[in-house]
Amino acid sequence: MDTTQKTTSQIAIESLDAIYSELIGQTEELRDAFFQTALSLHEGKPGHVPIAIRIRQTSPNAKTIEWIKIIMKSKAKGKKENLYFSINKGVGSRYRVGSFSFVKEPLKEIVRSYEAQLADIREACSVNRRIRRQLVPHTVKVAKIAAVTAQVSGAA
Repeated sequence: MDTTQKTTSQIAIESLDAIYSELIGQTEELRDAFFQTALSLHEGKPGHVPIAIRIRQTSPNAKTIEWIKIIMKSKAKGKKENLYFSINKGVGSRYRVGSFSFVKEPLKEIVRSYEAQLADIREACSVNRRIRRQLVPHTVKVAKIAAVTAQVSGAA
């Protein structure tokens, strides 16, 4: 067997990574669309948009999709600083309805709509990464077997 050939596990991992990247891309589009919608709703009103979607790298192979609360804090000389706080999601892929109690209508309804879409993406990402974690050790084992097979056939 040619050791440069990709194993089925390696191909599966690459496919999972491609799907995961696509899911994160969809999330980035949702994040941008939400922010534009929130800004247009808030246009001409005092204050700021109190909530946003954040995509955060949590490990080399995974990202977290979360809602953040934005608080505008006044600093010296009239300058303002935004503070960002992660909203606790709890267990599972969905935020509780009460998590958004600080958001006022009509933005709250939009947040709930986007959250439904994000929850589905979070669930798909979670399953994707779980399958990837299960496949990686098998890929290493297959590579070791292929190396042994190459040594044995090379010795013969």
